[in-house]
Amino acid sequence: MLWQLLWPALGGLLIGSLGRLAVPGPVSMPWPRTLAAGLLGGVGGGLLASVVIGREHRVICFVIAALFAALLVYGYSIVRRSRALARS
Repeated sequence: MLWQLLWPALGGLLIGSLGRLAVPGPVSMPWPRTLAAGLLGGVGGGLLASVVIGREHRVICFVIAALFAALLVYGYSIVRRSRALARS
């Protein structure tokens, strides 16, 4: 049980930090928020994938968790950028 939470969490932290690098242009998102978004996306995506497709497909669950983490970081950066453009 612990590994099913630990792997997506570690993957989320890694993908969250890499997701920041994948976003073009300057990112107005502090590093702790980037890691938190990656962590939440990784754990949430991993839990959702394990419920939907089953715990025995660990690699697929990890990939889905990484995709959720990257999408969460990217989506947050898009929302922040659009809000900054709307203010100016």
